[in-house]
Amino acid sequence: MVPIKSKAEPKYWRHQRGDETTAAIRRYLQAPGLVTHNDVKLIRNYLRAWILSGTWDRKLNLDYPAQRGLDALRLGVVELRCVQDVRGWLEKANEIGIDPL
Repeated sequence: MVPIKSKAEPKYWRHQRGDETTAAIRRYLQAPGLVTHNDVKLIRNYLRAWILSGTWDRKLNLDYPAQRGLDALRLGVVELRCVQDVRGWLEKANEIGIDPL
């Protein structure tokens, strides 16, 4: 079952100031080899909040396969455990026009 969606607009990480998630995402983008397990947890939580936004259902004109892709991203985000998982998830998000980073 697809998780319950939020009515809130997604909050973009670059608009946050000085929090741990921002630092974790910067490390992921600039030096993925230095990303810690806690960084992955923070990134996963950010991506979960991002993808569960109902915004994507309203703003993206998704055909059936893309909607299934969105549902898969929503279900799969909780499974992100390492940098490679995050990278693969982001690639799938980009395929349907979602770029949270």
